[in-house]
Amino acid sequence: MADDAGGPGSSGGTGVPVGSGGSGDRRGEVADDAATAWRDRLGAVVAGARSFARVHVVAETDSTQDEALRVLSELGEPAEGRRGGLVVVALRQRSGRGRLGRRWADTAGEGLALTAVIPAGDPGRLALVGAVAALVACTGALRARGADAAPRGSCDASPPRDGDAWTREHVNGRPARAIGIKWPNDVVASGRKLAGVLVEQDARVARLGVGINVAQRSWPPELAATATSLAELALGAQSAARAEFLPPPDRIEVASRLVAALDDALARPVAELVERFVEHDALRGARRAVAWGVERAEGTILSIDPLRAIVVLRDDGSTVAIPAALARIEPAAERSDSG
Repeated sequence: MADDAGGPGSSGGTGVPVGSGGSGDRRGEVADDAATAWRDRLGAVVAGARSFARVHVVAETDSTQDEALRVLSELGEPAEGRRGGLVVVALRQRSGRGRLGRRWADTAGEGLALTAVIPAGDPGRLALVGAVAALVACTGALRARGADAAPRGSCDASPPRDGDAWTREHVNGRPARAIGIKWPNDVVASGRKLAGVLVEQDARVARLGVGINVAQRSWPPELAATATSLAELALGAQSAARAEFLPPPDRIEVASRLVAALDDALARPVAELVERFVEHDALRGARRAVAWGVERAEGTILSIDPLRAIVVLRDDGSTVAIPAALARIEPAAERSDSG
C-alpha cells in the first residue's frame, strides 16, 4: 500500500479469470478455491450493506480500479442502478497507482487491493470516507488479534481498551505512535504507511480504491523506511516467543472489515467523518512546511480540517490557515535553536 506498496489502481490490463490456469494446472484450481472463499465471505457482508449489492473477485489484475471499469462496461448499467454499488477485489494486484500518479508495488498475495464503485460525489468527502474506513478496518483487525492497536475514538463497534493508543508498543524495535490518518488520506503507524486511498470518478460513478498492507513482514530496500503492515504491527505487540508462531493476518477478514467500514462511512454525515479525521490526525503537532500557490509556511501544524483548512503556527509565532484544497505538505527545514 504505501506509495509503491500495494493498493488500488493502475493503468492497463484486465483481470485473470478464476480457474484460468489451464487443464491439469493446480494453480487454476487453487485460484478458484480462494476466489470462491472471498466471494462467499464478502457476499455475506454485502448482503447486509446499504451501499453495495455486488462482489466481483479476480485471481489477479493490473488494477482493481481499471477492472471495475471493465466490469461496469460489461454490466451495461451505472453503479448506482437498481441493485446498488459494486465491490471489486483482486487476490493479487500486479501494479497500482496512488495519488499524483505514484506507482504501488505488486500485492503478491500479501496486500489487499479493493475498489468500491459508488455514485459520484465530492472527491474530498469520498477520500475521507476511504481514509476513515481504512482506519477502522485496520484497527479492528489488529484488536481482533489481541494487539490492542485501536486508537481511542475509533468508530470500530467494539469499545477501546486501556492502553490501546500504542504509545507503549514497538514495531520492529522502533517506538510506535498511535495509528492515525495522515492528510490527505493515508493511514500510518509510527510514521510508516499502512494504507492508502485513491478516488477516481466521472460524471456518474466514483471508484474508491483502498490498499492495505496486510501480511508483509519484509520490504524491498526502497520501502523499508516508509512502509509497515498489519503483520508487523501485530508482531510488535507480542512477546518474541509468541511472535515466532503468530500466523499473518487473514486478508479476507481485513477485506470484510473494510467493506463493512466503507458501507458505514458512506452513510455517516460529513461532519462526523471530519470529526473522526481530527481525532486521529497523525500530523497534528508535527513540524512541516505547507505550500499553496507561490506561498509557503513552515512551523507546527496546529490542526487540519481535511475539507477546509490546515492551520500552521509559524516559527515567528504567527498563525496562518491554508485552504486544504490548495495545500501541499512538505518536509520542513531543520530548525536551529542556537544563538
